[in-house]
Amino acid sequence: VSLFLLTGFLREWKRLFFIVLPIGFFIVFHIVYPNRQERFIMPALPFFVIAGVIGWNRFRATSAFWLKREKLQKILWSFFWSINIMALLVFSTTYSKRSRVEAMLYLANQGDCKNFIQEFSYSEGGTLVPQFYANTWSWYYVFRKGTDIPGDFQNMESVEASTKNTITPRLIPNYILFYNDEDIDQRIQYIQEFADLEYMTTIEPGWFDQLLHRLNDKNSLEKIRIYRMKKR
Repeated sequence: VSLFLLTGFLREWKRLFFIVLPIGFFIVFHIVYPNRQERFIMPALPFFVIAGVIGWNRFRATSAFWLKREKLQKILWSFFWSINIMALLVFSTTYSKRSRVEAMLYLANQGDCKNFIQEFSYSEGGTLVPQFYANTWSWYYVFRKGTDIPGDFQNMESVEASTKNTITPRLIPNYILFYNDEDIDQRIQYIQEFADLEYMTTIEPGWFDQLLHRLNDKNSLEKIRIYRMKKR
């Protein structure tokens, strides 16, 4: 069916020139552009489908091959709708990056979360988290590889005081989130030199994230251990 629409879209380039040219250019650009993401191309898809359907129906009405094979086309369209409806029922009830969302919801449900730390000391990375679900907008801390962790702990009081009158003050954190399993015991022991930790829960990545990771290992899997923390 995608080939039907592509055929119809290309065949209409003269008659629907002012639709086909900008939409075609837009789609080709986002195919070539290295940082392409699906949300960037979404605005063009309705116009692609409209022009594709118009072109395909005009072509089919004059094609001897397809005029003799109406049943084949019905089968192909039925297959298309069956697969997409089943996929819709599955994927509209799940979401990616589940552990990030669930971690924030867990913090919100505790009722006492002032701020938190992301502990990424095994790598130079870090992730943006959906703070909306945590019910807190304080600037959180990120401990990544190379971070001066002792210095950060020592300076937390002065940072909180200096940001007190800002829109989103950086409060002293009382939760810490350890990401993934790399050297996890050593990382936890190191943080315990500066704070008392109370284990709360572990949040695993969802099945959809595991599927995406299996399809392309550049899609990260994030296992998050949550500890309540009291700075010494």
